[in-house]
Amino acid sequence: WEVLQGDALALKDYVEAGSVDTVIFSSILHELYSYIPYNGARFNRDTVAAALRSAFDVLSDGGRIIIRDGIMTEPDARRVIRFLQPDGPAWLERY
Repeated sequence: WEVLQGDALALKDYVEAGSVDTVIFSSILHELYSYIPYNGARFNRDTVAAALRSAFDVLSDGGRIIIRDGIMTEPDARRVIRFLQPDGPAWLERY
């Protein structure tokens, strides 16, 4: 593993395009949306789109983006995760 910290909107400043297997956004997208004045405005959906574009720019073929973000507003609300591959649940259990 190599973990890097940097500007989520400019990942190409830290790593070569196409050289990253996985980008993890863990509790950060809502912060970018709320606090980063992207194109002069906070609470701008384009901020999140720019972060995702930045991640796609550095991903290798077959790379993945993992997003762990958001809040549950209702105590009885459920989130359902559907996996594309049959071994998805076993893979996720490692984390």
